Amino acid sequence: MSNHPLENVEITNMCMVCDPQTGKVLVQNRTKKQYDGIAFPGGHTEPGEPLVPSVIREVQEETGLTIDNVVPCGFKDWYYPSTNKRYLVLMFKTSTFRGHLKPRSPEGDNQWLTIDEIKRSRTAEYFLDMLPIFLGEGTQTEMFFTDVENKPSTDWHQILY
Repeated sequence: MSNHPLENVEITNMCMVCDPQTGKVLVQNRTKKQYDGIAFPGGHTEPGEPLVPSVIREVQEETGLTIDNVVPCGFKDWYYPSTNKRYLVLMFKTSTFRGHLKPRSPEGDNQWLTIDEIKRSRTAEYFLDMLPIFLGEGTQTEMFFTDVENKPSTDWHQILY
């Protein structure tokens, strides 16, 4: 066993589902108070659940679509030094799906939008900053946030890697 301190980690996921025929991507107009606005579908990994199956399950639960050929593309994470806790979002993308899109889930309304339509929409916090990672634009694969000075969450320090 390692002698270094272990972090308490909450693992979540998000997936950009692309329709190669239309060039549009699947989004949710999320209605959760902590993360409302346009974003990609996703959710929490269950204890002991493998990472890729967790995003496949979340997309199916929220949209009705079954996705395949899921590719990891990046990470977004917050670190809370005062509690040694990390909140981690694993970013995935795919253009392989089947099934019928549910118009609505408890998370919000599902719809297909172009990237330009997304950029003109009211998006969830930091979502537009994450978009280049999903699109593979540039070299950044991680958005890291920390409250190094234990300030309120409005003073998060964002670093791109």
